[in-house]
Order: sequence, then structure tokens, then C-alpha cells
Amino acid sequence: MVTAEELVAFGATHGLVIHPARDPAQWAADMNQAGGVCPCDASRSCPCPEAASDIGAASKAENQCCICRFYVSSAYVSHYYPDGVPAPVQVAAAPSPIAVDPEVVEVAGQIVDGIDAALTKFDADEYEEAFDLLGTLSEELECAACQESVMVEAINVNNSRNVCDYSATACTAEKARVRQRLVDLRQTYVDVRGIDTPAPPQKSVRQQSPYHDRMGKCLTSDEMDPAVDPRMGDKKLKFCSCAKLSSEKAKTVDEAIEQCTIGVT
Repeated sequence: MVTAEELVAFGATHGLVIHPARDPAQWAADMNQAGGVCPCDASRSCPCPEAASDIGAASKAENQCCICRFYVSSAYVSHYYPDGVPAPVQVAAAPSPIAVDPEVVEVAGQIVDGIDAALTKFDADEYEEAFDLLGTLSEELECAACQESVMVEAINVNNSRNVCDYSATACTAEKARVRQRLVDLRQTYVDVRGIDTPAPPQKSVRQQSPYHDRMGKCLTSDEMDPAVDPRMGDKKLKFCSCAKLSSEKAKTVDEAIEQCTIGVT
């Protein structure tokens, strides 16, 4: 059975707006009564992945809607309601007007608390810990759309670690992007819970960690010219060797190369 919260979470994940004339709670009730199939296409279930792809593929604003006009784009709303809508547009990221049961409120609180814990680790450059917290949280959730929305951000956290390991210059912008996504997702579930609490504050001034500083210098250093091995790509070996040196797991370039090529055939 689909719930209003799952419909809202799906929209939040894919950046979709709920049509001003649609009520998620009523839509969910109607869907469940019909056996969960889309009322406009019996071959689909709601919410369906085609909704996001159909809207994204439409070039004209007036066509940016799912087959049932439940999910639409912001441009669609602006096109058909140029003077504003008679009632506030129900945006998927702001589900507070929806009446939710205590169990849903509890789950929303669980997600908010989990994201808060991950943000604290993320701000401390503890990417692996932040990823593990979000991954565990996703596995504990029973709502499929909720699982997806949390796991997508876990993947973003993991990717940001790779960016920061590779480029100190790109690290700041990437961390800011990923942090904002986490804060936005958190706000979605704060609205569902109905109790607003501040997210963990981000430190206003953040010094580049010694590891990242050493990593950036190492990757551009001529000292890494010996990092060549026909069994490995040059870039891969150089990156691995710099990581060993920057984390002080190796003391010399030769030692780092040896550690990186152990077991390579």
C-alpha cells in the first residue's frame, strides 16, 4: 500500500511538485482502493519512475506532468497559474499540511536524527563514518522511497570523499553541495515530523586538513615521476602512492609504490 508520505518523499527525491489540485492523502487512498495501479495506465504503479522521466523529457512547460497530472514541474505550475494558485502549491519538499499518523512522525524523527549524526561526521571530514550512518539508516527504513532518498545522499557523501582526496581545490565546493543536499533532505522530514529543530551548525571557517594539503602537493610533485608500473595505470598508481604518503602509511616514494603494487599481477 502506498502512503501520502511515500508520494511526498518520491517527489522530494526527484524534484517534482504535486499538482495544486491534488491531495496526496486522498490520492493515496484512491490508489490503494484501486489495488495500487495507476488510474491512468494500469501497467504502472504509483509512484512510478516514468513520472520523473516523462517530466524531464518534456521540452514545453505545459507538457511537464506525469500521465495523471499528479506530479508536475514548477514550470508547469507557473504556466497554468501565472497569477498564482487559489491555494498554496503542495511542493513535495514541504509536506507539513498533510495529516500523518504517529508512526510516520516517529520514522521522520528517526531520519532527521540520523541525518544530524551524519552531518556531524561529514563536517569533521569523517566521510566513511557519515556514509555508514546513512547506509545503516536506509537499511532500517521500511518506506522504499525513504530508503532511496537517504541512500542517494549516502552515495553523494562517498563521492565527495573521492573528490576531496583527489583535489583540494574542488573539495570545498563539493562539500558545500553535498551538505546542502543533506540539509534539504533533512528539512523534508522535519516538515513531516512537525517539530522544527536546528541542523548541526557548520563551522564558519574550516582549515584544510593536513592530509588534503599533503595530497594536493604530492599529486603535482615531480617526486612522483617514479610512480610508473605497466601493470597499473600511471594515474591510479600515482594517486594510490600519494594517499599512502599523505596518510603517513609510507615514508618514501619507493615504499608507497611497493605497498600499492602488492598483489598486482
